[in-house]
Amino acid sequence: MYVTWAAMNRSALLRVPKWFKAKSEAARIELRCPDPACNPYLAFAVMLKAGLDGIKNNLTPPEPVEEDIYSLDDESRIQKNPYFF
Repeated sequence: MYVTWAAMNRSALLRVPKWFKAKSEAARIELRCPDPACNPYLAFAVMLKAGLDGIKNNLTPPEPVEEDIYSLDDESRIQKNPYFF
């Protein structure tokens, strides 16, 4: 699993689709890795804790990776620096 984020790339772990002020109700963040069999309450609690930790510690996200991560060769993946688990 590659830990990356993107606006348009569906192969990233987190996707933050573009939205417009006129349609602010469409703003969302998609976490694309939870198992469908997971406990949704625990999964949401973990996501909330991680987000609050990022705010508290003023963490800066890496640059988004908009290319298909699975089609990149190893050298390109290392250059783009997605974390790998």
